Amino acid sequence: MIKSRDRNKEITKFIANNKIVTDEFISANVFVYLQEHIENLLKSFRTAVTNEQVRDTIKKMTIKTIKQEEKYLKYLKLKGWIEVAPLNRPLLTS
Repeated sequence: MIKSRDRNKEITKFIANNKIVTDEFISANVFVYLQEHIENLLKSFRTAVTNEQVRDTIKKMTIKTIKQEEKYLKYLKLKGWIEVAPLNRPLLTS
């Protein structure tokens, strides 16, 4: 029998300042990732014009990811880590 390494991660020194990497910081990065993922899926959907099965698969993936992002956005608002965008007001012209 060959003995393998312990599956637990070894403790490593954290190079960055651990006070900078907060839950809010991590959640913001996850939110940006979700937005970029949706953009990539939409680009794939637009360019997959020859194969309907591929388009349907990408469409399902896109819808699923958008729903995940909506749930995540609600969570971020609940935590107070993201603000609701103000309504655009028309510019006053003279």
